[in-house]
Amino acid sequence: MIIDFVQRRILTRAVSFNKTFSHLGCTRMSAHVTTQAPNLDLYVAGLPRQPFSQMGQRRGFEDPRAKVGEACVRYILERRPRSFILENVSAAVTPGDDAVSPIDKLLKPVVEIGIYNIYRSIINTKFHGIPHSRPRLYVVGIGKTFDDGSFEFPLPYSSYNIELFLDAFISGVD
Repeated sequence: MIIDFVQRRILTRAVSFNKTFSHLGCTRMSAHVTTQAPNLDLYVAGLPRQPFSQMGQRRGFEDPRAKVGEACVRYILERRPRSFILENVSAAVTPGDDAVSPIDKLLKPVVEIGIYNIYRSIINTKFHGIPHSRPRLYVVGIGKTFDDGSFEFPLPYSSYNIELFLDAFISGVD
């Protein structure tokens, strides 16, 4: 099941996978997440970056798009998947005026229920085989009954030289 509120992404998925996905507005999506979403073993969500990024003026939880993150937390609290992965901009770990980071505020209820080991790391995609420099915050929560505490984020590795994948004519090699 995919829930999204950006029409372009939904159309791209529909064309790519030959399936129909529903378009949900931000507020409607927030309600939909907990009332109609199925129980999952792994819950993955990319949270809207604008509430916490400089480009989005760092309006934080005053930004209506932050409701999506709140809906994700509500899903985790109500459905209790075995594990979850959340992704956002690295600025989500920067403390606000109250010395608490947005991600800590968002995840506080999840931490308080005490059933997940929660790991977080800022990972730059360029060090993991993706030709784009994009540092992102990844939060992984694993139910304590399934986790022995040995989870580790992947170590950076060298990516391939893009010229290896280009045709000889395009890369200028005879």
